[in-house]
Amino acid sequence: MNVQAGTRHEMADKELNRVYAKLVAEASPGGRQRLRAAQRAWIAFRDLDCAARAGSRGGSFYTASLSLCLEAVTDERTRTLQAELDCAEGEMGCAGHKED
Repeated sequence: MNVQAGTRHEMADKELNRVYAKLVAEASPGGRQRLRAAQRAWIAFRDLDCAARAGSRGGSFYTASLSLCLEAVTDERTRTLQAELDCAEGEMGCAGHKED
């Protein structure tokens, strides 16, 4: 179970990295800087939040629980970044990565 959950998290992380790279590639210089800072902060939050939610580190389900949390939160972040990529030109509330 731990291996399967870890594999699912790895797959989610690869998809996140793919979408993030596309977003960074189309960003303005200032947008890239903001995206990188936001992503670093998000990763730190994700890791700490999932570690807190996964339960007892000594438990037999801890590793799987941590991986499942990381997968779910990573999938959510991927959807958020994908929505930013899919933003229509001039749409309010998105595409801030294209502006300095």
